[in-house]
Amino acid sequence: ALHELWSHSGIQTVEDDCGLLLEIIEDLTMEENLDNERKQHLTSLQDIEKELIY
Repeated sequence: ALHELWSHSGIQTVEDDCGLLLEIIEDLTMEENLDNERKQHLTSLQDIEKELIY
């Protein structure tokens, strides 16, 4: 997975771009967390709708 990140980011040297790689990883994990929160929010909304309908 890290190798794919390197190729996507155009990173040539590991030492110089470790900080950049860490930033990319942080961004990805933040996006995943947001997605999880959205999913939880959506499922809770669906649960509320079911309760209202029935």
